[in-house]
Order: sequence, then structure tokens, then C-alpha cells
Amino acid sequence: MRYYVLWGLGEIVGLPIFMAGTPPDRRVMLYILAIVCSPLAVLFAGKPFQALFNFIFWLLAVALEATIVLYHTGFILWLVAFIHAVLVIHGMHEDRRARMIANALRR
Repeated sequence: MRYYVLWGLGEIVGLPIFMAGTPPDRRVMLYILAIVCSPLAVLFAGKPFQALFNFIFWLLAVALEATIVLYHTGFILWLVAFIHAVLVIHGMHEDRRARMIANALRR
């Protein structure tokens, strides 16, 4: 397994090859954005229809968390939206990795 040097850190860290292709700060930014506003992170990942789907869950979560009675239901919906965003972002990186491998095999 090959490892890459994170830009700016100057040391080898355990970043396997499947994380290659996107600058590390952008990957981290998308995951942090998924915590705060998951539909926006999905939209930045290039999936507008899944962002709309995620927005519905996120909006329901915010609305339910505003009520005191259904706060836990809102948290569960937020968690579903967050997990969906993380899976979409990870899928974007997997697609990019597959394209890089396919392009390397064509050469």
C-alpha cells in the first residue's frame, strides 16, 4: 500500500491510495461541512438531486429539533442526513479513484 505526504505537514501519514486525487484540505472541508449543513456538502460533491433529497431530511431535522417534544426525532433525521452526506462524499472520492485507475490502465 502506497502512502502520500499531506501537503504542508512534511511527514508521511497513513493516507492510502484511495484518498488520492483530491487535496486533503478539500476532503476535510467537505466532511466538516457535512456536519454543519449536509445538503450543501452533497451539492459541492456534485450530486444536485441527492442534495435535494438530503435537504428534505435536513430541513425536517431542523424543524423537529426546534420543538422540544420531538427533539430526538429531529436528531435522528439529522444523523440520517449526515450519514447520507458522508456516503455521497466518499462515493465521489471512489468515482474519482476509479477514473484515475481507468486512465492509468489506458496508457
